[in-house]
Amino acid sequence: MSVEVIDMKMPVMRALVPLLLLGLMSGPAVAQKLYKWVDENGQVHYGDKVPPEYANQDRDVLNKRGMAIGHEEGTETPADRIPPIFGAAGLTWDARTDLSLEAYLMYAGSQDRYSPRDEIDPRIEPGGTAGWVTWNLRGAWQVSDAFSASVRLANLGDRRYREFGSGLDAPGFDCLVTLDYEF
Repeated sequence: MSVEVIDMKMPVMRALVPLLLLGLMSGPAVAQKLYKWVDENGQVHYGDKVPPEYANQDRDVLNKRGMAIGHEEGTETPADRIPPIFGAAGLTWDARTDLSLEAYLMYAGSQDRYSPRDEIDPRIEPGGTAGWVTWNLRGAWQVSDAFSASVRLANLGDRRYREFGSGLDAPGFDCLVTLDYEF
């Protein structure tokens, strides 16, 4: 999802308010699920992930108050390398025709339903990959027809995170300055 604001005539801080609200609302998107299932002996179980031996059991998805908000049918084996929900959202402000500023967030939900092959894959974090959100800023200036400059500040909160299945932790806070000249 992308929200683009063009030709705004208001201070930058007022333009960032919708983005901040979006970020605050994104918490539930990366919140961990709670499950309730019944085993073959009629015993009721609760947990933040369903153990592989119960993967074929139907289960209820619960909210943080323990109320059922959904239902998942059991499967014999989850598919391999199923990514969690992920994406980006942001605002772009074209301050002038040659200057633009962008604030955006990137996010991914948690993933803990692994197939047996995922369990032994060294790129996949054992026990589950945590959800995450990063805040980022980008600015660009078109100095002339041939020359442009930009700066990107990524992961402003210096959040440690891992993209699902990558096997690599993110680099933390990142600053990138780019100068382009076209001949």
